[in-house]
Formats: sequence, structure tokens, C-alpha cells
Amino acid sequence: MHYVPTTGYDLDPGHGEHQLEGYAPRPVYEVDAGYLQYNYLYHPAPPQNNKSCTCTKHIIMCLCIILATLFLLFLLTAMALYPETPQYNVTFMRVTNFNTEPTLTGEWHTTFTIYNPNTREASNFPDFKVDILHMDEVIAEGNSAGFELGKSEHKVLQVKVSTINSTKLQLDELKHERERGIVTVDLRISTVPIFKSKYDEGLKALAYCSDMKIVFLNSTIGNGLLENGQFCTIIYVAE
Repeated sequence: MHYVPTTGYDLDPGHGEHQLEGYAPRPVYEVDAGYLQYNYLYHPAPPQNNKSCTCTKHIIMCLCIILATLFLLFLLTAMALYPETPQYNVTFMRVTNFNTEPTLTGEWHTTFTIYNPNTREASNFPDFKVDILHMDEVIAEGNSAGFELGKSEHKVLQVKVSTINSTKLQLDELKHERERGIVTVDLRISTVPIFKSKYDEGLKALAYCSDMKIVFLNSTIGNGLLENGQFCTIIYVAE
């Protein structure tokens, strides 16, 4: 069924009117072979404004750069305020003439390396004491003269430690370990420089190497040798 438009009927009442910018035009009606067709014409959408998005990205990037710079400055300041404590490593230990009867005897020859990891600060090391302990009891002790250690410098020291008198209980335990072929001892170095900052006042440090095994290859000869070298732990104590 066809609809024929009535004569005089305005199919485009908005024809000739001014089209407002940014708005889609009114639909145009066309008659083709008795059919009324609708031809909708649309303008493309106006381009979006990306200026605000670009500004936000720049602001975020600037904030990230500022935070990274502040973090780096914090690390550098912390390194300056808290320089590292020297590192101690026992590389060699030998005991000679070790005996537990009738009293404890023996000479302990110890070699250890001291390393200053700081690249900005050298230090003068005062005289220090070296103790050999067994079950938390000192069985030998010795002393070493002070020295100067430069920035990022290693120093190798050899210290002779002499045995002192021990209790009956300590002698019995040392005798049993000696018969099994391994005597376990600890080494303590005091006092260790801290490279103090103003936040470390009232503190001192000890270097402590624990569970060092002295191996005796012959059950009748009193000479023993350290099984493996060991790094010492730094322990902070109040003065």
C-alpha cells in the first residue's frame, strides 16, 4: 500500500532554517517512487579536549621525579650519618701444646682480617683484647696493639693468645671434646670501633665469632687446627 503525499504539505518544515552549530540537522524527507524515505544526516562529533589529560600526566611525572630525588637524598644522608662498622674475619687458628691434665695449657695462634667498608672515613683502632671462650667461659686471652685503618682498606693481624686457669668442670668438658677429636670454642674481640655518629653515643661494640671447631688429627698430640674460617658478628652493648 502506497501513501502519496498530499499536495501543499510541507515535507520539510525546517527547510531553509538556520542550523545551530554542533547539533545534528533535522531529518530530510524524500519521496521516491511513492515511498516516503527518511534520510538522516549527522555531523561528526566535535573533537574532545585532551589538554586536561596531558596536564595530569605531566603533573604525575613531575611528582615521581621529585619523590625519587628525595629518596636518593635520604639514602645518601643515612650513609653519611651511619657509617658502617668494620668487618672481622677469622682466617686461621692453631693451638699448640694443648693439654687438660693436670691443668689447662696451650698457646693459641690466631690470624684475622679487619676490613673498613667505608669509602669516606678512616679510623684509628685503639688497643684491643682477644679472648678464647669455651661454654661462655674465658680459657685464653691476649692483647693487640692499636693501628690505623684507611678507607676501604684490609689489614691482617696475628695475635698470640695464652691459656689461663679453668674450673674443674670446664677441664672435664674440654677433656671429653679433646678425646673426640674436636674442641669447639668462641672468639671475642673487644672493643670494636663503631665510627660513631651523634645517634650512637653511649654504645660500644664487640666482634664475636662462635662455634669454631678446632680439629685434632692425632689423639696423643696437643696440636689442633681451625676447620673453617669464619666471619664475626658485631654485637652492640651499652657502655
